[in-house]
Amino acid sequence: MTAAAILQTLTVQQQAFALWQHQWAQTARANQIPELVAPGGFVEMGYLAGRGFGKTRVGAEWLGRSTYLDPEGFDSAVIAPTYQDVKFTCFENGLLDVIPPELIKNYNRTDLVIEMYNVTGGVSSIRGFTAEKPERLRGPQTARLWGDELAAWQYDDVWDMAMMGLRLGRHPQVLWTTTPKPKDLVRRLVAKKKGRVIVTGSTYDNKANLPDSFFDQLAQYEGTTLGRQELFGELIDPEEQGIVKRSHFRLWPHDKPLPQFELVIMSLDTAFTEATVDKRSGDPDPTACTVWGVFYHEKRNNVMLLDCWDALLGMPDLIRRTKKEMNIAYGDDGDQALIKPLFGNRKPMTSGRKPDILLIEDKGSGISLR
Repeated sequence: MTAAAILQTLTVQQQAFALWQHQWAQTARANQIPELVAPGGFVEMGYLAGRGFGKTRVGAEWLGRSTYLDPEGFDSAVIAPTYQDVKFTCFENGLLDVIPPELIKNYNRTDLVIEMYNVTGGVSSIRGFTAEKPERLRGPQTARLWGDELAAWQYDDVWDMAMMGLRLGRHPQVLWTTTPKPKDLVRRLVAKKKGRVIVTGSTYDNKANLPDSFFDQLAQYEGTTLGRQELFGELIDPEEQGIVKRSHFRLWPHDKPLPQFELVIMSLDTAFTEATVDKRSGDPDPTACTVWGVFYHEKRNNVMLLDCWDALLGMPDLIRRTKKEMNIAYGDDGDQALIKPLFGNRKPMTSGRKPDILLIEDKGSGISLR
């Protein structure tokens, strides 16, 4: 039986689906088809790739195909950073651009819902959510989820709310796509976990489908940190990018006396007199203190973190605490290193070195404290 004859036996929707899949298979790269990346199936797959790689196309193709092939007709979901991202990037320039019109029953552009025919002839829904409102994800249940540009999500707990709703069907799946940024959520998802598959790629993987003028503009970013992140999809470690890097830190041996400090600096990051609350996390906003000692060691200057604490303190208590901390001495060749918050080293007040400089933030209660 010829292919043409087989097509004649199919419904209009089945023919549209077959042609859609044939065309995508002819143009897609192997790493853009999740079923080829993980032939045995997956629970979670993440695409960590540079701009222009084709991540949106991957997400739209996978979600549209999976929704159609679900014989139970369970709903799917899309989450993107903003309403505009869901509407224009994921829906109108993504899903509706790849799913054949014969498979679309209805598109509600206000409520961000696509109703499409599935393999049984029934109707399945794809609902869009914005990462700006985590609470909206508390109720909905889905069988599969596409999370787009996770690095730009405003709230990390959107992911947790979405995962709790991913519970329909026997094998719920999530696929996420993002240009990497060293956010906590992205770093957490890149870590190895059973059932998680990570696909990496660069802008240059898709060079055949992008204009030459685009790559001419990109030449200025070659070799830069921004280029490594935005073009090559490299997850840059933020702790190795600043003036002070994680690799600069070392632990002072606990059984070795503290060195003789040339300078001790105490720094206060003050809150307001009344206890305030972080509007995003709901956590209290405390006053924080760090104490640093400058010393010469191994033929160069070093800085040691001697003490740190935070506390919710009103003005009278903050004044008393600051005065007490300014009288704590740190370091002496004859003293054992035994750091504890508030108490410094257990030594006579006459030994070591007390803070030479007190830095106080010039806002909140710090204005009055000075």
